[in-house]
Amino acid sequence: QQAYWYARLTDESDNIRAVLNWALINEEYELAARLAAAMREFWYVKGVLSESSIWIERVLENEEQISPAVRAKTLNASSRLAFASGDHAAGEHLAHRALSLADDINDKEICAWAYLILSSHLMFSPDKIKDAISNAEVGMQLFQELNHKFGISYGLNLLGEFARLEGDYVRAGRFYKECLAMSKETGNKMREVISLANLSYIAHHQGDYNQAIDYCRKALAIEVSLQMEYASAITLAMIAGPISAMGYPKQAARMLSASEGQLNIMGAIVQPGDKHEVDRFMRNVRQQLSEDDFNAAWAEGQSMTMQQAIAEVMSEPSE
Repeated sequence: QQAYWYARLTDESDNIRAVLNWALINEEYELAARLAAAMREFWYVKGVLSESSIWIERVLENEEQISPAVRAKTLNASSRLAFASGDHAAGEHLAHRALSLADDINDKEICAWAYLILSSHLMFSPDKIKDAISNAEVGMQLFQELNHKFGISYGLNLLGEFARLEGDYVRAGRFYKECLAMSKETGNKMREVISLANLSYIAHHQGDYNQAIDYCRKALAIEVSLQMEYASAITLAMIAGPISAMGYPKQAARMLSASEGQLNIMGAIVQPGDKHEVDRFMRNVRQQLSEDDFNAAWAEGQSMTMQQAIAEVMSEPSE
């Protein structure tokens, strides 16, 4: 019921802020931490990064008065949000702390999340790639022991990312498709979106540009229905690649620009796993356009709202 809950939590955002503020003022730190940890995925997909980080920082200022399990969940939440904002050094430190706490109290689920979130931070450092893979495998094993399908699907996507970064698009595609199937089985729309978007990269690498666009459009349709602003902004950059390859570089430039503009508003970034793809799309677009044409298209994209950009790419590609 993610569509229902994303809409409900959006409507209740002011009330949630009020409760967090009340809990902190009244030294109800356990309540504040439980609420902040529970809001992790909502804040992540909505791109509410700056505000959520402030709430969690305020909560963790009093972490010694919070039970170990709730504190570890809050540290995991902070680490996950640091991933979206690109602060991998801080995210790594937070995940290590969460893992240490969860290990002390022998909480397998919190440990599993800490291992996978830690892996996601480590994977973009070439000297830490072995540790990243090892952490992903341990986290996956724990989730499999728990039959925790939400966590397993997260791990499957992570393994797909490792394969894609290695250039093994066939193996990456297998992981993404397995993740997609499990996401549909469990109704995990957020993970379904990410699987579709990542499959668009695979289709693009294999030269199937129509399929790549189709994957992105399917992702965007779900993102719009769930009001997933952060994911939508990333998908706008993803769809630029196949649009450009099909001969529409001006539209691709507008989408890259609109994506960047929306991410800047959120205080978010294109993750390293996506950035090398998006940088390649940008190079291809610039090679196809004169400087004046590129600058004009970029300016148009900067003035677009999220809704305008999505509406444009949901129709047939055009200049």
